[in-house]
Amino acid sequence: MLMLNLQREEPTPASIWHALAGIPITDELLEWPPDLFALTELILERSEAYRFILSPPSGVEWPPRRFPSWSDAVEEAGRQWSVWVEDQHGPIPHLLAEEWSVFRERDGMPLEHLAEGRDWRTCEALLTLHAIADEACAGLGVALDGSGGKGCIYRAHGRELLARTGSLARIQTRFVRVLPKVRTPRNGTSLRSFSRYACVHRPGTCCCCPGRCGCESPTSAPWRGQCRGWPRSPSASSNSRLQKS
Repeated sequence: MLMLNLQREEPTPASIWHALAGIPITDELLEWPPDLFALTELILERSEAYRFILSPPSGVEWPPRRFPSWSDAVEEAGRQWSVWVEDQHGPIPHLLAEEWSVFRERDGMPLEHLAEGRDWRTCEALLTLHAIADEACAGLGVALDGSGGKGCIYRAHGRELLARTGSLARIQTRFVRVLPKVRTPRNGTSLRSFSRYACVHRPGTCCCCPGRCGCESPTSAPWRGQCRGWPRSPSASSNSRLQKS
């Protein structure tokens, strides 16, 4: 009986996400790329599976062999997704749907399996989803040259959400914030160094005091002043933790 209870309490991606963000993992996260970015960032951070980008487990390779060019496939899926978000007509990009299906089927697995690379297919899916979500965050809150007209409504919506709530994600900011990334650390191999367009801030950090909390957002950013210190013990009594975007 004791062993059974210990197994039930073992952390999983689903339980970690619910504890940190206050919401379950559902397909609703596919409606807004920053939400999925927050999910994948937090799970990769807790499991430290991002280290497999540089040092995969024995017997496997990164990026996956099945892609002629993994980076090109990720960029294209991110672009397609940002266009899909505007009207949500038709299917989501195939690569996004495929990797999401793999992850959702295994989101109740022990986090240890990700940390040790035992379920390599799920590690691949999580890393790929993180990269797609990051690419789909391009231009949200920060103007990019050559972004074109596709996805302009989505990007405008992102800017409005950022200005109104202090986050690109719809998740309640007492739990997590997703912010535009304006610089990438030159050295080190932290998880934050593997994204180009977005970054995640957790309770206990501040997005208006660069240099003291690792914040990558400039003091002149439009969301400065939104954060005045987050509660360290978020209330779990909120009825709805996805903000209306």
